[in-house]
Amino acid sequence: MTTNREVIEGLLYQGRYEQIAYKIDVSAWDATPAASPVVTAWDITDNAWTNVSAAILASTTGTTAGATLTLPIIANLTPDHRYHIAVRFTGSDSNIYECFFYIQGEH
Repeated sequence: MTTNREVIEGLLYQGRYEQIAYKIDVSAWDATPAASPVVTAWDITDNAWTNVSAAILASTTGTTAGATLTLPIIANLTPDHRYHIAVRFTGSDSNIYECFFYIQGEH
């Protein structure tokens, strides 16, 4: 079975001075998260895949409320860089799920 794990919004745009705590509805997995999500941020500009979690995430864990995950604040993005944001969470069925989205840094 093939599943598309990219969130519906896909590519988002964020300015260098913006600070945003994104929310993700994970009801498509039919799971009510049992634990806080773990977030990893990668700078994928030029296919480098550099882990930049410490530089752009306020923390590496988010919060849950029902089927909604709230991610830690994402900030300090570099203009013209693209980021891959991976979000892992444990469902009420004890399965571990992962989804992702992209952010394009802007001026």
